[in-house]
Amino acid sequence: FALLLHHDDSFVLQAECLRQPGVSAGHSLMFSAPTSAGKSLVAQIMLLHHLQQHSQQVVLVVMPLVELCSEMSNALEPLLQQLNKEVLRNYGGLHSGPIRDNTGLQMVVVLVCVCSS
Repeated sequence: FALLLHHDDSFVLQAECLRQPGVSAGHSLMFSAPTSAGKSLVAQIMLLHHLQQHSQQVVLVVMPLVELCSEMSNALEPLLQQLNKEVLRNYGGLHSGPIRDNTGLQMVVVLVCVCSS
C-alpha cells in the first residue's frame, strides 16, 4: 500500500480507499466511483495484499461483466506469476481446471468469474 498511499497525486481516490480503517488488516471495503475511476486497481491492490498475508488461499473475484473479468484477469496474471500463483478464468465460456505445480500439488489461485442470472 505504501507506494500508492504516499507518492502519486494521480491516485487520490485509490489512496483514500486504501486508508479506510481496517482495509490494511484485510477487512472488506465498499465504495462507489464513476466509470474509469480506478475501482479495479483498488481491488487488485487489496487482493495482492491479502495473498501476501495469507499465502495458502484461493481468492474469488466476482465481476459484473465478462469484459471486466477479462481485464482483471489480464492485469492480475503477470503480477501473480511473480508470486507463483495462477489466475483461473470462469467466464464467457472459459472454464479453467485446477492448476498444479511441478510436484502435483494444487497451487494457490485467484478465480475470476462473472455473476450471471
